[in-house]
Amino acid sequence: MQAIAFEKINCNMVKNFVIVTIVIFLSLQCQGADLPSDIAKCKAGDNACIRDKIMELFKKFPKGNPEFGMPNISALSKNNVVISRASPDAPVQLNFKFLDYTCYGFENAVVVNTTGWTKKPKVIEAHLRVPSLRMGGEYEGSGKILFLTLNGKGKGLVELVDCTAFTKFEIRLEKRNNGKNYAKIIKMKVDLEPKKN
Repeated sequence: MQAIAFEKINCNMVKNFVIVTIVIFLSLQCQGADLPSDIAKCKAGDNACIRDKIMELFKKFPKGNPEFGMPNISALSKNNVVISRASPDAPVQLNFKFLDYTCYGFENAVVVNTTGWTKKPKVIEAHLRVPSLRMGGEYEGSGKILFLTLNGKGKGLVELVDCTAFTKFEIRLEKRNNGKNYAKIIKMKVDLEPKKN
C-alpha cells in the first residue's frame, strides 16, 4: 500500500465522508431516537450536553449500535469518497477519490465544541480532534502539476496524525411516516488539518 501525505484536505459537499455518520446518529438522538436508558437525552440548544453525550456514545459504542442507528465508528466503510477535486485555474490540479474506503481511528475523536442543536436546527457545526486517522482502500487519481500529467490507481493509504476537524452541515428536518423528525443533510463542508511536522 502506498502512503499519501496531505497537509490539509478540504472536502466540500462530500456526502459520504466520515462525519456524515456522526451527524446522522446524533440527529436521531436529538430528534427522539430510543437511546439506551443509561444515556440521558439533552435539551434542545444545550450544546455542551450534546458534546458530552457524543463523547459518551463514542466510549460506550465504538463498534456501533444498530438499535439506535449508530454505525461502527472504529471502522467506517464508504464507497466513492472524493478527497480532492481539481480546480481548473489552480497550478496544481488533483482529482483523488477512494472507490471503496475504510477509516480507522475515529472512535478516539474528542469533540471540542458543537453548536446549532436547536429544536429546528438549520446549521450544525462541530470542532473535533482526532489523534490518528487511517483511511485506506482502492483509489483513482488524476491531475496536473504545471506540465506534468498524473494518473494512477491502486491501493492507497492516507495517514493523518493529530487532526483537527471542522465540520459544518446545513440540514432540513423531515417528518417520516413513523411521525418522527429526521435530519436530512443538504450541504456539508469538512476541513481536516493534520499536525504539521
